[in-house]
Amino acid sequence: MKSPQALHLGARNYREAHPAVDPILHQLNRELQVRAGHVGDICDKAGITVNTVRKWMRGSNSPTLSSLQALANCLGYTVTLVKNDEG
Repeated sequence: MKSPQALHLGARNYREAHPAVDPILHQLNRELQVRAGHVGDICDKAGITVNTVRKWMRGSNSPTLSSLQALANCLGYTVTLVKNDEG
């Protein structure tokens, strides 16, 4: 279990996503901010590195579908394909 100090430090150092990244990443980033002290644990469980997620949020790299699904699943989300009304 992480100490309250470690959780606070993780939350203080967590950054916003770059405005240009996909809205899905903005939503995931908001969920990660809530759990900022546990981001390393979440990424480990998803099988990706924190550095990889940081690159996604900066817009310098895009997630693969499998990585996006893994992270979303660890946060309690499911990635679903939905047909829009225009198609």
